[in-house]
Amino acid sequence: MRSRLDRVFSAITAGNEALGRKNRFLLLKIVWGVVLLLGLLRLLLPESLQYSFTVMGGVLLSGLIALLSYEKGAFSGLRLCALPTLLVVGIGLCFLVNALVFRVLAYFAIGMLFAVGLPLLYLCLFSFGPESSILAFAEGTGAAFVLVLIASLLFGPVVGDSGYASFFGNTNLFGYFLIASTAAILLLLYTTEAERRGRKSVLYCLLFIALTLCVLTRSRTSLLSVLAQLLFYFVTWCVRAAKNKSLALTWAAFCRRLVLFALIVVTTFTAFCPLKIYAARQILRHTDEAAAAAFEKEQPTSEEILRLTFAYLFKGLGASEDDEASEDDEASEDDEDLLDEPGTEALDDEDVFTSGRKEIWKRFYHELRFLGHADETLEVVEKTRHYAATNAHNVYLQLAFSAGIPAGLLMLLLALLVFVSTAVRVLREYRAASLSLPNLFLGLSGLAFAFPSLTSAGYMPYVYYPATLFWVSLMLLCVRSEKMEFAYNQEAR
Repeated sequence: MRSRLDRVFSAITAGNEALGRKNRFLLLKIVWGVVLLLGLLRLLLPESLQYSFTVMGGVLLSGLIALLSYEKGAFSGLRLCALPTLLVVGIGLCFLVNALVFRVLAYFAIGMLFAVGLPLLYLCLFSFGPESSILAFAEGTGAAFVLVLIASLLFGPVVGDSGYASFFGNTNLFGYFLIASTAAILLLLYTTEAERRGRKSVLYCLLFIALTLCVLTRSRTSLLSVLAQLLFYFVTWCVRAAKNKSLALTWAAFCRRLVLFALIVVTTFTAFCPLKIYAARQILRHTDEAAAAAFEKEQPTSEEILRLTFAYLFKGLGASEDDEASEDDEASEDDEDLLDEPGTEALDDEDVFTSGRKEIWKRFYHELRFLGHADETLEVVEKTRHYAATNAHNVYLQLAFSAGIPAGLLMLLLALLVFVSTAVRVLREYRAASLSLPNLFLGLSGLAFAFPSLTSAGYMPYVYYPATLFWVSLMLLCVRSEKMEFAYNQEAR
């Protein structure tokens, strides 16, 4: 058995050596870009196959990433850290137990991914080099964002009265894609040398476009995550400038960025609202008069889009005439059978602010038990809404409901561990007036996942972009390199 494994690893090593590290890095970028586009490719399939396609496609592509990342003899200097690895594996074991009890094949696949797949992927990514793996992920994600941006501008739908979803079919899914794209762009900005002004300007333009589109999605969770990432990057930028004693130059550059930001916001809104509305109107007038008449009747103007967008973003925070009219897209993230019961009164302010989640959380909380459930959804009936089959809209509640209370507790402990570990690492490096790329990635990924984990049930990598960021970044906590530890100890002395 061991000789067979040796032959397999030898064959992988020989193949990687023949490719060369530069070509493998290019392939890794492409594969990561495809991973990010799975959320779009799944829409080509029947609805019943979309989830399994995304998961299986992500697992297979992760296997390819692991193979391309493997370095000869690299595992000899690596070790898995006990606590974070046990928490990840423990979540997988909870799913495996529930798979046996309820005979759910999907739980078995999820359990194997967490218990075996992710730890192996972490080792392979670390063997290729954490910085190189992060950059491959960032460049692949950035390329995916550019493709989606161009396609959305040329062929995508017009911004309507319910937020912009591009091709994703759901405003929150597009918002989550923008969260991952923002993290990738910030990582690329951080690693781009100051002399490459053209590249930096392009990256800043893409960053501001992503922020503008995030506002147009009207996904408050996504917008909070993006703003938190931007704030973290801005603080890091200031710390870096303080080390180089160039705060005056930094503030001058910041002012220039603000001007660029204003120009990009106006340009992006103009391109995606007035220009696309005008183009759609002209095309329909020359192709289908009936559709053109319906479009004129239903399509809001650019001014109305702005008014509805800001009314929705601040919904529940104060009295607004649009609160009642703006139904919640976030609450229906995975609820295709959501029905509003007729003849009901308007939601109170609290229900408006939580987007109907309060009763969903209560319902799932009362259904928690030591073992999970065979189905991940519940029927929830509220005073003004009926959810025929909804998820928990909270990662920790969802895991506790699906795989049992132990799984939810393990996920909660893992989130706390990530928060504490990231804070310690970042603050320690801030004292030295610097921040390494791995710790920047860890911080951005944690912020990308923090808000969606509270309002979305998205714990699965590949299906939910913030979850993909979160689970990939855990390689920095789950794996230790003896060489890196030696270098760090020498530097500390």
